[in-house]
Amino acid sequence: MRAITGATGMRAGMDEVPHSAVQDASATAEGAFDHLEAYIPGDRRRALASGLPMPDRVRGAALFADISGFTPLTEALAKELGPQRGAEELTAHVNRVFHAVVDELDRYGGHVIYFSGDAITCWIDGDDGVRATACGLAMQETMNHLREVITPAGSCVRLAMKIAVAVGSARRFVAGDPDIQLVDVLAGRLIDALAVAERHAAKGEVVLERSALESVGDRVEIRERRVDEESGRSCGVVARMIGSVPALPAPLLATPLPAQIAKAWLLPAVYERLRTGRGEFLAELRPAFPLFLRFGGFDYDADEDAIGKLDVFLRQVQRIVASYGGNLLHLTLGDKGAYLYAVFGSPLAHEDDAARAAAAALELRDLPSITAATDIRIGIAYGRLHSGTYGHERRLAFTCLGDAVNLAARLMSKAPPGQIYVAEPVRRAAGDAFSWEELTPTTVKGKADLVSVFALTGSKRYAARSQIRDERAIVGRAAELDAMGAQLDEALDGRGQVVGLSAEAGIGKSRLIAEFVGAATRRGVLVATGECQSYGKNTSYLVWREIWSTLFRLDRSVPEQEQVRALENELASVDPALIPRAPLLAGLLDLPLVDNDLTSQFDAKLRKTSLESLLAECLRARANEGPLVLVLEDCHWLDPLSRDLLGVLARMLPALPVLIVLAYRPDADPDRTLGIESLPHFREIALAELDYDHAALLIRSRLEQLLGAETDPPEALVKLVTARAQGNPFYIEELLNFIASHGVDLRDERALQRLDLPESLHSLILSRIDKLGEAPRQVLKVASVFGRVFEAPMLPGAYPELGGIDAVKEHLTALDAFDLVHMDQQTEQTYIFKHVVTREVTYESMPFAFRSMLHERAGDFIEESAGEGIERNLDLLAHHYWHSENLERKREYLGRAGAAAQGSYANAAAIDYFERLAPLLSKGSRLDVLLKLGKVLEVVGNWHRAEQVDGEALALAESLDDGLRRASCQAALAEVVRKQGRYNEALDLLNRAARGFAAFGEESGVAKVLHLVGTVRAQRGDYDKAVESYKKSLQIRERIGDKSGMASLLSNLGVIEEYRGDYEASRTFHQRALALRESVGDLLAISVSMSNLGMIAVLQKRYEEAREWLEKSMQLSRQVGDTWMVANCHNNLGNVTRGLGDYAAACIQYADSLRTYRDYDDRWSLAFLFEDIGVLAALTGDASRALELIGAADALREAMGAPRAPSLEKEIETQLAAGVAGLSDEDRAACREQGRALELASAIEHALALCEKT
Repeated sequence: MRAITGATGMRAGMDEVPHSAVQDASATAEGAFDHLEAYIPGDRRRALASGLPMPDRVRGAALFADISGFTPLTEALAKELGPQRGAEELTAHVNRVFHAVVDELDRYGGHVIYFSGDAITCWIDGDDGVRATACGLAMQETMNHLREVITPAGSCVRLAMKIAVAVGSARRFVAGDPDIQLVDVLAGRLIDALAVAERHAAKGEVVLERSALESVGDRVEIRERRVDEESGRSCGVVARMIGSVPALPAPLLATPLPAQIAKAWLLPAVYERLRTGRGEFLAELRPAFPLFLRFGGFDYDADEDAIGKLDVFLRQVQRIVASYGGNLLHLTLGDKGAYLYAVFGSPLAHEDDAARAAAAALELRDLPSITAATDIRIGIAYGRLHSGTYGHERRLAFTCLGDAVNLAARLMSKAPPGQIYVAEPVRRAAGDAFSWEELTPTTVKGKADLVSVFALTGSKRYAARSQIRDERAIVGRAAELDAMGAQLDEALDGRGQVVGLSAEAGIGKSRLIAEFVGAATRRGVLVATGECQSYGKNTSYLVWREIWSTLFRLDRSVPEQEQVRALENELASVDPALIPRAPLLAGLLDLPLVDNDLTSQFDAKLRKTSLESLLAECLRARANEGPLVLVLEDCHWLDPLSRDLLGVLARMLPALPVLIVLAYRPDADPDRTLGIESLPHFREIALAELDYDHAALLIRSRLEQLLGAETDPPEALVKLVTARAQGNPFYIEELLNFIASHGVDLRDERALQRLDLPESLHSLILSRIDKLGEAPRQVLKVASVFGRVFEAPMLPGAYPELGGIDAVKEHLTALDAFDLVHMDQQTEQTYIFKHVVTREVTYESMPFAFRSMLHERAGDFIEESAGEGIERNLDLLAHHYWHSENLERKREYLGRAGAAAQGSYANAAAIDYFERLAPLLSKGSRLDVLLKLGKVLEVVGNWHRAEQVDGEALALAESLDDGLRRASCQAALAEVVRKQGRYNEALDLLNRAARGFAAFGEESGVAKVLHLVGTVRAQRGDYDKAVESYKKSLQIRERIGDKSGMASLLSNLGVIEEYRGDYEASRTFHQRALALRESVGDLLAISVSMSNLGMIAVLQKRYEEAREWLEKSMQLSRQVGDTWMVANCHNNLGNVTRGLGDYAAACIQYADSLRTYRDYDDRWSLAFLFEDIGVLAALTGDASRALELIGAADALREAMGAPRAPSLEKEIETQLAAGVAGLSDEDRAACREQGRALELASAIEHALALCEKT
């Protein structure tokens, strides 16, 4: 086919641990899936490998090692290197320390039972304390060489360790849900004794508890004895060993444990990342909510049933935490009961993790009523945690470290039994959906200032959009959930799917999605959600913004420059070559990414295709880390570019573990589709109204929520509500709210009959709004102007009459209590209408004039507050001023938004803006806008409408007697007419335009017209006159120094010489075009010239030269992200390898090209490719398939009105001749006719099958 137009270091002494013995983060992750047994204690994995059980009563020495200093190191590295690189550096240091410490443990035959943040609990079986003490001293000696870390800025952070040892009998057993994670437990009074020694150990010390002191006797020198006042038990600080202690390492496993056995010992999200080979992505610095839970009630030494009781309790904890999207990381036992450490927000985050943590805590608090656990107390904090896989290559664990972890543990210790204490940021983020009691600020170890503490006492509701649980079970959607679950199963098996949920407003799309998201999250799937807005139909990529923020792991609460750095790090992790294309993401992510030398060259079309290509690569890379669910809600408001991106990503799903879920209302216009309905992996699920029985269940569930007790709904109430609501769940809930607000006795059938229910959902919502006080009602109405989601500060900013921000937030709290709006994102002060219908009814209830005034004020506020970021708000400003009466601003922002949309290839949005703008303008201004509109209509192929618009512009130019603009309109109209095949009419218009431009001395206009004249004549096959026109245009462009125009003309002259069969002349023209394009630096145009030179070399049978040109062209095309040009290069390279006789390589190239042309529905290119593959079939002896494909190309060309050039026809016949010689003329004609009859999809499948067969 021819294309025409190491930043930190450790201070160490002479005995520093050799670098070869130390692993950094990436080394630890490398090959991690091959050694999953590292997540299991060494003695346990040997037992699993042998198939023999371990005894649950053991005797030996327990060792506890606690490392301090990682929190200040985390903060220092994050400050100096940024969050992501700082996280990577910290992982390397943590692993360096743990590796060295665990090496010493291995030497003495010990095993790490579990990690507790930056501490480890170890067991040396059968030891009398001597080996454990020697091991502790060796660990401290190692720490002496690792104690100081020098950061890139020169700061020194000190690390230290304290060690405790106890000796005696203990219990060893396994607990936990194998579907979530098994836990190896070391328990008993021995662990209580170990905790006593740990309390009395200082940094750098090894302290023996009384049991160890008595056991080791005079084999250890004690330099200081200490007594625990609480227990009266003595401890001793070790000075040195007396005599040597030989090393006794434990034997290693000969072969790794099978993955299916080891899998049960890892969290599902961790296992999934390791399984996909992306364990390095577990190392992150991210905001999260650590939760600590202390409990008692288990006597492991005296109660034989204690193990079973703990297992029941632990499984309950795991299931509760997992059901809210959190992860239980550690179980630690000590002298004051035991504690559990869970985290919400890592390794998978949700926008409402605070609410999830709070809701989970409330359920965890109540576990003593159903388990043997007692005295539960909980602490929750918030902060940036460093998460990652830590340890030694033979013993690893996933954990999270940070100051917030320490604070959560301190709050747990402060809380009385049955209480939940949280830090103030947790209360703020979880919001008013929960009940709180403010406590007196308290002192906490490690904090210089008093800490604000709140007691979490209960839950009012938990109803965020992306909720993982609802207080009530979902009703009447079991079949739909099963269907969605089946599609998820397909995706998890690597066969991606698209599910469309179609239903009218109020039927329950969002509720169903929330339930499904919860189920997917509990299976370890990352869910990213986005929501269209009613005002966002022209705001490009709006629905994708939050989805890609999630996939790129962006923290929207940090400054934009930090987000940009994080984005660049993410792109680098996918492919460093993507970083130069990062500015293409500016609009999608709403970040200040300035064009660079590469992206500034891109025209609008290339910007779009390059962005789509970049995102496709990133989705593939993210899916390789683990399965994904992408949720797009309210897709009936999907903007055109978001729709196109959906099509690109949906078409690549069959080979990825990705499920896309779309929610939308049915469209009465059958021509308005999502563009993916015909894909074989798309399934639509239409939600119907609830039937009578399910409506009754919903009513019962809602009554429990309203009345606080389990209540059977009276039959009269069910009949009354269902008759009016017709099975619409939202309508049912609103009717019950209405009835409850009237204080009616629900069991009084007469009172229910007397109640005058609103006749429609619209009137029902209005009646509820009317019951509000005047101030909150005004707040609700102003909010409705901004859309379903709005930021609280915008309301008084646009309408100061509401009062200050504090007053507005107070009214929003009242609206939340009235179940009309809810907090969406605390940090952004963002709220959301509970249901889109509520917002629509509120908005439509206002008089037009009042709405117009509010829109104008909203526009004024956004314009004033946007500052330098006003270009990022053009769509929003156009929306508000369009609905206002401010004509001047309406014109300004429709024009600016239209130009911006045209520049970003958002053609449908540009057409909409220009269509609305044109009637508002005077003749001269309207003419200019019509020309812009005509050009966009031409680009999208709406030639009939483009001709109308350009004709209207020409008529305006005539009425204004503006000769220069008349010529511009004639040239524009000629181009549209040319594309419809009306060549004589086009030439007449172009000749008139040329005279008009010449009359005004407008040489660039004359050059452009001559260029078009040449193209028209070339399309008519009049190559001599085409060359004449091209050369005249070339002379003018040489005179005015238009190098890009010159190169384009030379390229077209090269193509004409190719059609004439003069390949050497063609080659010369293309070389001249390439030289000019290289001087300009237009990478895409350079790629086109290289591709053209490569194709000429193919025709000259200079195949090695052709390969060189085409590979260079492909490299440049990949650099700019032009997937079509990459496909074109694959096509041409297929021709090269075919010419070299390497038919297998040609098939690979053709197949790659074929798939892209198919996805683009590029029938012109497919016609050429069918011919090329047909020639290959003839060369490989498949004559009938060869002629079928030529016939399929014939049909395509006839449908497009694009016959073959004579030289191409001759070339194909020559190459087919030998291969089809064995067929009769009748058979040849039949095969070719059979190919002509093929549907396009079948022809593509035939071609792909031939490539795969060959």
